[in-house]
Amino acid sequence: MFYVQHLLGVGHLRRTLAIAKACSGRGVEVHVVSGGVPLKEVSNLGFDFHQLPPAHIACRDFSCLLQSDGTPIDDHWRSRRSEQLSGLVEGLRPEVLVTELYPFGRRQLSFELLPLLCRARELQTRVVCSIRDVVHKRKDQRERETVDLLDKYFACVLVHGDEEFIPLQESFGLADQIRSRMHYTGLVSTAPEVAGSQVPNGEVIVSAGGGAAGEALYRTAVRAAGLDCVRHFRWRILLGSQADPELPGQLLEQAPENVQIEPNRLDFQRLLGKARLSISQAGYNSVVDVLVSGVPALLVPFQGDGSETEQPMRGRRLKEIGRAEIIDEDELRPEELAQAVARLAGPEPWRLRPWACDGARASAELIARWARGAR
Repeated sequence: MFYVQHLLGVGHLRRTLAIAKACSGRGVEVHVVSGGVPLKEVSNLGFDFHQLPPAHIACRDFSCLLQSDGTPIDDHWRSRRSEQLSGLVEGLRPEVLVTELYPFGRRQLSFELLPLLCRARELQTRVVCSIRDVVHKRKDQRERETVDLLDKYFACVLVHGDEEFIPLQESFGLADQIRSRMHYTGLVSTAPEVAGSQVPNGEVIVSAGGGAAGEALYRTAVRAAGLDCVRHFRWRILLGSQADPELPGQLLEQAPENVQIEPNRLDFQRLLGKARLSISQAGYNSVVDVLVSGVPALLVPFQGDGSETEQPMRGRRLKEIGRAEIIDEDELRPEELAQAVARLAGPEPWRLRPWACDGARASAELIARWARGAR
């Protein structure tokens, strides 16, 4: 049983679904429990998907959870969530419970997660934490609390990264204290298997994952594409499902003739494989797609109010190893973006060495072994 809560983007859910699919392919009975806003593309998964009353955030404020109607969550909402989650664990009695991110994050949901963990311990369920390569940096006391929760409830931590690329120690100072239960799985590609299709060659592809925090990048790209130094390139801007519904029309009104605007595509990774340049934020899934495809990349890491550390850290590391160039979010302007594109794109599309990001397979092998009783 997987528990996942996405709030701003959709990367947490997509990574969980990729791992769940790999588990299902190994004969494991899989149930995914999601507490985020439902996604239209979540269908025909091949395993059971359970939707809790959804929560999301607005204006990048992670301290205030909102219901689907935009009002703050209340005791009645919390009660409904807790009851539904408790009912699922009682009915399923899973051999393995995987919590995505918690206790490294999602503390706002402790009201339902702590009872879940207590019941899992009573059922002798093996509890596993699943985290990306980089976690949000916290104060020392918060890290200590995280280790205490791991010691009390969790058997293992799956780190969906590569220790040689970014060791967990760089974002979690007490990593050495949990090293005995850590398993690096490698990066997880979430690209769906899509039947072969023709994709254009040599485009500049602009994307921002789910799109909830990508509006500034989208608007800047539309303006940059019309500048003299890059207007000879074809630009394709892919809008995430969480973007403002009014944004597509606004961008189309401003877009020059060399820009095409459309929703995110299932063949996104194949599109990158033929692209001249990728422009994106530095979220986990976006970076994995860049690495798998080998496309040259220009990253604009999401910083939020300045306290977000995950994407800047990942972006800096990619720049250090020669896999990407960076524009800081607070320096993002059409002129700077266009100049960077002109410098990086080159007269012909070129490629870096692709990375194999098969962390879903490695994760599923471990989870399947634990589900069958191996310790």
